[in-house]
Amino acid sequence: MHAINVLENYDIPTTSVLQAVQYLNDHTTTLSDSDYIDRISEMAGEPVNINDANPRLTYRYFVQETVTHPTFENKILFTAALNKAVEFVNKNKWVLVKGETPVDINGKPKAKKGAKKVLAQKLWSVHKNENLSRKEWIALLVEKVNLTPAGASTYHANLKAGRM
Repeated sequence: MHAINVLENYDIPTTSVLQAVQYLNDHTTTLSDSDYIDRISEMAGEPVNINDANPRLTYRYFVQETVTHPTFENKILFTAALNKAVEFVNKNKWVLVKGETPVDINGKPKAKKGAKKVLAQKLWSVHKNENLSRKEWIALLVEKVNLTPAGASTYHANLKAGRM
């Protein structure tokens, strides 16, 4: 089967590169790398190995090449798409870099926004009936939730008053 027929089976517009790209932007955002590789293999008519190329970019370039040159053989289209994807990745490595996980001064991963609040609430629900002193609560919050003493004091006041 020709790659253009595969695109038509997925309802991807085949008369305009712009329409095809817009369709991909709207309808393929949830695909995994293996999904992209499966679609590339289906378009190529055989299993493919994309090694250093980004599957998403390779797929998009394959669609673009197929719509631009609908009479070319699948192998030629795939090779052109793969070369363009590899070239893009090599020239723009910073575009595909995933952000580092922020760490605290001790080198531990920082909690996500709101995570400390959730931890403090769980801690409160477990220990609220133990008659802990304010000082003990602050020490517990500092140790278990990784708060500063000042933050733990604020959290304790809010938890005790029911504002959290």
